Amino acid sequence: MLGMASSVPVTITTINGKQFASGLFWQPLTRPRAYMKEAREIGKREGMDIVAIRHSTIMQAGFVAKNQGVLKGMYSMAASLAGKLGSSWLGVFELDDGRYVFVAVNDCAIVPGCDMLGDRDEVREKLSYVYGLFTWDKVYVPADFDYGGEAVDIKTLLLPGNLKNEYRLKQLRFGLTRKELTAGGAVLIAVTVAMFGYSQWKTEQERRIREERIRADQIRQQQLAELNAKAKREQGVKALEHPWAKLPSAEEFVKGCGDAINAVPLTLSGWIVKTVACNGNTADATYERGENATVNNFLTAARARFEADPDVVDGGGDKSTVRASDLKLSYGGDDPLLPMAATLANFMSHFQAIGIKPTVEQPKADEAKKPQALPGQEVVQAAVEQVKDWKTVVFSFDTEYAPETLITGMDGTGIRFTELRVELAKDAATLKWHVAGEIYAK
Repeated sequence: MLGMASSVPVTITTINGKQFASGLFWQPLTRPRAYMKEAREIGKREGMDIVAIRHSTIMQAGFVAKNQGVLKGMYSMAASLAGKLGSSWLGVFELDDGRYVFVAVNDCAIVPGCDMLGDRDEVREKLSYVYGLFTWDKVYVPADFDYGGEAVDIKTLLLPGNLKNEYRLKQLRFGLTRKELTAGGAVLIAVTVAMFGYSQWKTEQERRIREERIRADQIRQQQLAELNAKAKREQGVKALEHPWAKLPSAEEFVKGCGDAINAVPLTLSGWIVKTVACNGNTADATYERGENATVNNFLTAARARFEADPDVVDGGGDKSTVRASDLKLSYGGDDPLLPMAATLANFMSHFQAIGIKPTVEQPKADEAKKPQALPGQEVVQAAVEQVKDWKTVVFSFDTEYAPETLITGMDGTGIRFTELRVELAKDAATLKWHVAGEIYAK
């Protein structure tokens, strides 16, 4: 849940000999001339006594409690990365122990709930939800997450020379010490707190719930505006709950990926293309070295052609993959779904008529996980789960025919493609296509 103080566990890790805390509770500060006073008020309200202050376009404070194992002088992981990487980015960074750091920054502000450290499944689940919330200037994700973007070594980002004092955690001072409270009448204060504590707590909880619901509504409205822009037509709020509304239509996907794949040259400085894969966001081309061709010649040619640095993926220097293009496809929008039986019958019949038999199966368990709720959305999310009125299956098939010729006349309602991959068989000089996607229906 974005923005909830207890939703992300506080974790401490050591990088380059420095300790970093993840899982801070990030809040905007609205009083620039009295920001520390405001921070103390929030810290006292939330029961948190250590803070990191970010001075940016939007002033923020990240809170944590000392009893969570965090000490002043440690560095805030999110603040340190935000200070290095800029105003709009989404990042997943692998640690030596196999865990991953996840941080998201939008409009110069750390996104609440997006300062975490976890295992691969936890971080992948968070990434799958947060990825579509905003338009990111940069995405830093390991290649095996299949989200495109750029893989970055976190140890390089967090070199001691890159760390500033402003990234350190500081102790919040709330005024009187415990001894002063005791000397000045701690018993009287305790009685007063006991009398009014419940009423104040209840009022505060109601206020927080109202604020969280307002914040959740603002996020939903921003999401809806972005969805409408990418779908190029008006969508209802319900579309935010529908995963197919935020994916390209089958026709848009096949055309966009097909154009990207067709733009890849078959040979490059003596290297021959082996495969080109497109996921709707990026197209990656894998080349194999031809006779007497060299790695340096390929690197020079690939950088000039694609404006990207290829990766030599095997120790022999005979194969290399390069980012051929980035895509920005329109969304298909919120299709009115048909019953699953009818949708599958139409889908299978279309391909059977042209001699293709797709494999259709249930999605894997990790693909079917529900996204985390927005702040203030717990009740709403529970209701959505109860009345969820769609089903999902995944499909794939291989063919020698170009995909754009295969979807002519196909009813694309609820059909979303997720991968086009073409492989060139050098001996036979033929193309083999692999197509994968998802079917949404009632």
